[in-house]
Amino acid sequence: MTTAVAKGLWNMLEVLFAAVWWIGFGVLLRRDNKIIGMMSIIAGAACLSDAVGTITDWNVLAETGVNIYLLLGILWPVMLGIYILRKPDTMASFSTVAPNLSTSEK
Repeated sequence: MTTAVAKGLWNMLEVLFAAVWWIGFGVLLRRDNKIIGMMSIIAGAACLSDAVGTITDWNVLAETGVNIYLLLGILWPVMLGIYILRKPDTMASFSTVAPNLSTSEK
């Protein structure tokens, strides 16, 4: 029973949903930042290859997909954070929420 849940539901279903999310989110992100958008699409393709490799019992494909996904799972938020911090209008959106944060008090 544990193997059925771990291999059947947990891995395959999880990475199939993750693949759809990553690819869809990547398509949306490509409008603002092509690099982060493509990283998202590649992460989705890696999730999809993990799912297909697990379903077909092709371990090389599954392991390659999960390793690419694990690498991008670290690089993606770092790149997104750098992009957000360098974006010039980021502080403008913060100033509408918390006006005291963007101006220095004397």
